[in-house]
Amino acid sequence: KYGETDENSIKKRIQKADKKRASYYNFYTGKGWGDPKNYHFNIDSSVLGVEGTARLIKTIMDEYYK
Repeated sequence: KYGETDENSIKKRIQKADKKRASYYNFYTGKGWGDPKNYHFNIDSSVLGVEGTARLIKTIMDEYYK
């Protein structure tokens, strides 16, 4: 099952897992998966990169937990 390592198989597995996760979330919360209004804050990590996103989250958490 998890032995396939080609990029296409991995992408399909991720998409399938995301679809299940969204379905579960939608069913049990009555809200829409991915709808920004259902989150406390949203970060576009493609703009900040991994390190920048981590720094932003740390800054927010440091401020929140003063």
